[in-house]
Amino acid sequence: MTKDENIQISKHTLVYYIGRSTAMNVLIDCYVLSYIMIVVGVVLHYLPALTLLSLVTPPIVYQRIKVFVQHPNKMTTLFNILISLQLISVSEILFIIVGIIIKVI
Repeated sequence: MTKDENIQISKHTLVYYIGRSTAMNVLIDCYVLSYIMIVVGVVLHYLPALTLLSLVTPPIVYQRIKVFVQHPNKMTTLFNILISLQLISVSEILFIIVGIIIKVI
């Protein structure tokens, strides 16, 4: 939905308040920040070093986010955002678990 569509139906979304361009930048920044926080977590020893293997996912995530940013449509491209979020989450959880198991053994 565009800002105008949101205004017409009184839907107060992030796009409504800050505009599409800024909302897309916030989305991208959140993904970048998620990867930075993985590195910070490992450096501060909150996460096992094996969690850094989650950093193999950015090329896939980048491609999916790029599709959504170029053609933001809930019906056709929003699933790219959801898959990207799941990819980051699942890879991080998986590598945390494997890192813990290796540390315990």
